Amino acid sequence: MNRLLKSKRALILAAAAMAAVLAFNGSFYGLVHNLLTIKRLNRENAELDLEYQKLSAAYAKIRGGDTSYIEEAARVRYNMSHKGEFEFRFRAGAESK
Repeated sequence: MNRLLKSKRALILAAAAMAAVLAFNGSFYGLVHNLLTIKRLNRENAELDLEYQKLSAAYAKIRGGDTSYIEEAARVRYNMSHKGEFEFRFRAGAESK
């Protein structure tokens, strides 16, 4: 029984020593930092892929001569209107007095 306790103690001490080496080793922190950076960059890459798809679709519409898309973009982004048109804008949730 005494021998078993000594072997358990030795195993626990060895595990604690390994944990201390890993915790205070600079390469362990570097590994964790790199893993977190990879996750962040993968998220950013997915967002950029989605934005690229949207921009590609808009570009294809413009190149295809889709005048309704161009007209909508001019009206919304640049506040343009046809001659003689009036533009009314209403705010959502605005109270009427």
